[in-house]
Amino acid sequence: MKRLLAIVGCLVLLTVSAGCTSMTGMDFGGGEKEKKNVQFNWDTDADATLTLNADQYQSVYKVNQRQLDVYTHDSLGQERSLDLSAVTYRYPNESEITPSEKKSFYIDKSSKRTTIHVPKPDGKVAFVADKQSRSITMPVFLDSGELDGPSYEVILPSGMDVSMPLLGSVQPNNYKTESVDGRVHVTWRSVESDSLSVRYYLNQDLFIFGGIAGILAVGGLIGAGYYLMQIRKLERIRKNIGFDIDTQDEQP
Repeated sequence: MKRLLAIVGCLVLLTVSAGCTSMTGMDFGGGEKEKKNVQFNWDTDADATLTLNADQYQSVYKVNQRQLDVYTHDSLGQERSLDLSAVTYRYPNESEITPSEKKSFYIDKSSKRTTIHVPKPDGKVAFVADKQSRSITMPVFLDSGELDGPSYEVILPSGMDVSMPLLGSVQPNNYKTESVDGRVHVTWRSVESDSLSVRYYLNQDLFIFGGIAGILAVGGLIGAGYYLMQIRKLERIRKNIGFDIDTQDEQP
């Protein structure tokens, strides 16, 4: 009985300790500690720039309003709020602040939207969010206020590409690509659709894909050759059988 009580007590202690750890580790505003580990790509001409990494991406948006609503879509296509970290606002004079440093810079979150309230309707706001491996689908949050849509830039991880149609894809299709410092930049001068998506691949995957295609091609040739041999074999058998029958019919 004492041993059972001791085990139960240890489990309770572990549960409480884990709960305290998770509570103290929460960050509701993208704190200063997280920001120090992130280097945002502020020097960009696009209205929105997404820098992709293995399982996260960094976003930098030009803002012309006092708030920016960000969200994603679940597997059923329903809107779902984004979990953000390292949220930062940059003034036109290039000074930067986090939500903990100014009351007018704060974040509201509901089940469908995450709303970033910025101090002024200009400057840029940046954050970090999670993503799926080797792909990203993102709603277009910005309204350029002009006839053309906002300009976008997506920077792929090092060694990744989108140029092979079967392995990579980009939507909408009015995009351009260029390689800068070993990373492919996908750019749109104007995005007029409701969302954009990029699926990319590792350059080394081309060798694997080529090897598989080669194996399939050789296998196809071998199969076709074997099939042709069987057909010719059957034709010979039919001719021999036909010859024997004709010979017997000609005998008196």
